[in-house]
Amino acid sequence: MMRPKGMQPTPCQQQQAGQQRVKREVFNGAWAANSVVTVQMPRNYDAETIYVTITGTVNYPAALVAACVRNDCPFGLFSRVELIAEGRQTLFSVPGYVLGMSNVRRHRRAVYRERVETYNSQQSYPLAYVSPTSAMTISSSQTFSGTLAIDLQNIAGVRPKDTNLRTGGLQTLDLKLTIADLPSLFYSAASSVTPFAVPLTTSLPALTNYTMTPGTLIVGLSELQEMRNADGRISTPTFVQRWSHADYNITAVQNDFPMLLPTDNFIGAVFLTTKQTGESINGIATRFKLQRGVDVRYNLTSVLQQSLGNTDYDWSLPPGHFMLDLMGSGAPSLKIADAWNAQGGADTRCFIDTAVGNANVNVGLTVVEYLPLRGA
Repeated sequence: MMRPKGMQPTPCQQQQAGQQRVKREVFNGAWAANSVVTVQMPRNYDAETIYVTITGTVNYPAALVAACVRNDCPFGLFSRVELIAEGRQTLFSVPGYVLGMSNVRRHRRAVYRERVETYNSQQSYPLAYVSPTSAMTISSSQTFSGTLAIDLQNIAGVRPKDTNLRTGGLQTLDLKLTIADLPSLFYSAASSVTPFAVPLTTSLPALTNYTMTPGTLIVGLSELQEMRNADGRISTPTFVQRWSHADYNITAVQNDFPMLLPTDNFIGAVFLTTKQTGESINGIATRFKLQRGVDVRYNLTSVLQQSLGNTDYDWSLPPGHFMLDLMGSGAPSLKIADAWNAQGGADTRCFIDTAVGNANVNVGLTVVEYLPLRGA
């Protein structure tokens, strides 16, 4: 059948393959404190994002009204989130707070060049925990919930599906969630004059008089089914993301404290979290630097870094959270071509200057890598 005049497909339309999105729930069940939940993920299409929601209830007795809510609650309940392919290839291995609080790109709403009203859009991290403002309400019951996203797609990229995970050829793909207990939700402020200030000691009260009733753990998945075009070709991801995490103890005030970065791939961003006694706070790190041999790619004070992040993304990270962004520049979209090429054997490190250092000070280092799949 002939197309009407003026409706003939262009060469681009003739070659373009279609796609269909699939969103589904893959797990809905109970969870328990101090446990590990392993979910076998579907292996059909290209995985975009895995969503994890946790719910529960906490009862506050009169005996421990001095306890305070941790600032990463309830994401601290996930002490580790891992995505493992073929039983040996770990693509994500990070604490839950990194995915729930640190990822600026997930928190950034879409920006459309033709819609000026979206240029200043912002949103808060998905924390639905209603915490007390001064002291706990005696003998009250408080529900909590939180949702984190494991983005396999390049969420803010020009073409996000370039990093989708093609799961069709995998034998296994497991989501492993390590769940903690009450100390990940509360800490003692008994030694502090100001409510909700960082505790001065590492000791936590015996939380046995608290009760936590686990609710539901829900895992959802967003996928793309790629369709072949008229020539039989199909769109193929060119990179896969890997998120890895390490914790470092800062025992003394020092300059250029070194932390190793992985090599042989492309680095898109480095997330840093400065913590004292488990609480994320500002004032510990004063400068950040990313360096490969003599090649310095990032060198900003913490104040400028936070200001730059606010300017580029119009959203402030919680205290103690920093994103050393090597791909974003404030433009509406990211390009993988702008990632830092760390291929080869040169020594690659992240250096920080610190203003505080003792046995209770730690820095969490999360590296976002892009692994080329073919000729990148």
